[in-house]
Amino acid sequence: VYAGLLPGERTRLHSAYARALTARPGLAGGSPAVAAAELAAHWEAAGDFPHALPAVVQAGRAAARSHAFPEAHRAYERALELWTRVPEPESRTGVDQIELLTRAAETAGFAGRPNRALMLLTRALDGVDPAAEPMRAALLHMRLGDQSWVAGNEPGCLAALADAVRILPPGPSTERARTIASRCSRATAARRCSSRRRQPPSRSGRPRRRRC
Repeated sequence: VYAGLLPGERTRLHSAYARALTARPGLAGGSPAVAAAELAAHWEAAGDFPHALPAVVQAGRAAARSHAFPEAHRAYERALELWTRVPEPESRTGVDQIELLTRAAETAGFAGRPNRALMLLTRALDGVDPAAEPMRAALLHMRLGDQSWVAGNEPGCLAALADAVRILPPGPSTERARTIASRCSRATAARRCSSRRRQPPSRSGRPRRRRC
């Protein structure tokens, strides 16, 4: 039946489904993550981007809560694509673009895509003024350091964590303690890795196995 519908009829059908699911989420069946994803898909198919954007963000949030990180990451990436196509996106979603980029980066990391996470975090940092929001900038640098480590970029990791410590407001805080601890831990691990790389081959002539 659906294949025989005209484009306008399909649009109206998806819009009707989306409104029905909004009023009665239980109609979707399955988990909250599945229901949220279905609602977002219908709003998008209906071409109603002002409703689709918050639905896609909610779908990403629900998927992340279910530890379905690849699905959450795809949802947040789609939300970033829709962001500029919707008026007043912040008021519709309850987040700003920096937070959306941060969530997309976090789920990219959990989904095993550290390089994509690094790109998203760099975009987020480009939109933050460290003088106006030092805490936010420092935490983004800390995330950048973590993902740089996962990506195998030890110097980039240590540089990002050093920036985080430098940007944080002076005085004791949980964030400063956590950042300094992370920097020390990564620096120790980096020195250990470097030392192991310099070890001579084993008696068998084979390179020693790295455990970094």
